Amino acid sequence: LLLVHALLSNPATAHLVTADKHTIESAIEGTLVASENRIVSVSLLVQAISSPNPPATADENADLSAIFQQCVESAVYFLRNDYWASLAFVSILSQATDPHISQPALKLLPPLLARFTEEKQNPDRDDLLLSVAVGHLTTSGALPTHHSTATGSSGMGLAEQFLRAGSHASASDIITKYAQQHPTEPAAAADLKPGDDGQHQGILSADDVAKAMALIASSANDSGSQWKADEFAAGISKHCPSLSWEDVIYKLPYAHLNVKHESGAVFIVNAFLAATAGQNRPFPYSFMYEIWPDAPAQVSFLRCTLRSASIAPYLLDKHMPTVLADPLDLLYKAYHPEFTRILASPWNSLSLILVLTHLLDSKASEDARALLEAGIAQEPLLVTLALARLKIQHPRLQALLQHNVARFLKRDFGHNGLFFELFRIYEKKMMLAFFCNIHRKDPSFSRHILDVLVDLGMANDLLLIPKREDIMMLDFIVELAVFASRRGMLAFETWFPGLLAELGSDMLHASLEILHAKLQLEA
Repeated sequence: LLLVHALLSNPATAHLVTADKHTIESAIEGTLVASENRIVSVSLLVQAISSPNPPATADENADLSAIFQQCVESAVYFLRNDYWASLAFVSILSQATDPHISQPALKLLPPLLARFTEEKQNPDRDDLLLSVAVGHLTTSGALPTHHSTATGSSGMGLAEQFLRAGSHASASDIITKYAQQHPTEPAAAADLKPGDDGQHQGILSADDVAKAMALIASSANDSGSQWKADEFAAGISKHCPSLSWEDVIYKLPYAHLNVKHESGAVFIVNAFLAATAGQNRPFPYSFMYEIWPDAPAQVSFLRCTLRSASIAPYLLDKHMPTVLADPLDLLYKAYHPEFTRILASPWNSLSLILVLTHLLDSKASEDARALLEAGIAQEPLLVTLALARLKIQHPRLQALLQHNVARFLKRDFGHNGLFFELFRIYEKKMMLAFFCNIHRKDPSFSRHILDVLVDLGMANDLLLIPKREDIMMLDFIVELAVFASRRGMLAFETWFPGLLAELGSDMLHASLEILHAKLQLEA
């Protein structure tokens, strides 16, 4: 589309596009397929089908008219299954000053307007695109004025301005233009907050700013061509000095936010930081961990934020961390020399793991699972501890927790610091039963389990001082004793008779069952 735009903008090269109309169709279709955000699609189409240079001759005028008609018709054809995107696109072009653009659009309006009343009743309608379309159609007189109030979206003007202007325009200029077009009366004295001067009250609400931010962040890409966060923040703050930026952030999930690139998440964080500079107000990261109406968009935003090293420090979960910075945890620090790095990781968050577990049952389940697995690869200790602390009785999560613990037992993740914390989270009896279950599924884990118990100083307690209630795990205890005997930790020939004398007849039946199972296995 950028190539088509460049060719159409120069009358000397416009005929190159005319030579093959499939070029236009391919460019438009490719853009719509690549962009999952309907608003971004419309914005790209509008920017691509705009020509700042008038034709020089009558022949060029005729050629250009045919080109633009082909552009508009092709775009509407590919948008045919999306009524509100089609209507918004055509309504914007219908008000263009260049007749080459407006005339083809005006020809396509009547059949779209005939469906307006019926489509407006659809509960799945897109209110942002609806507002864009209604705003242009009401201004041009193509739609009665009462429709603009019936949509309930009259406060979408700022997002519409950004949609029309494109990223080549300055954010501050767009905001200033909008403020000039929407003058307001000074607020009454009773409505003023301390420090307010009564000016610029009500120009923009938190909803307006959130929808504009959502549009900008959703359309951002990694090419570097986008609106600047500091200019956006400065422009909004100039006209709305009393705006609550925290409210803006919490409204983003309900403003069609759908970030696909890291730069979109960075824009949101940097805009907040620029607007609140010097006020010592932390970024309200907890909005990421609430339940969003759009699950795929939430997973996408989480993925983008977790990838960004520049904004990670502002996303630390200080309310529900997985690992606390307790100065008394000297033993844990000794087990884990990367303690400081782990504390600063955005994955050090129970809230993050909790929302991902919720998203596993949403329509974004596959993406949520992939993100959770990426977290395990990056911070296996934090994710595994979080799953243990939350104690979620979800079959897939229980299986994932057991799988992670098994990998820690085999030292796939390089350290055993996990088990010190697990024995603090769970009762000793529960952890030993958990180890016993792993042993029964795969006896090769027995020596790894013994390593952990020795590291934690618990092997002697289990082997040398067995309790009567441990009879149910006797096969597991005997297996550990065999490995301990091979390492010279105890003499099995004296340990086992001593165990029989200690526990008496209660142990006899269990011992015979173990012996029978061993004989069958070796046979």
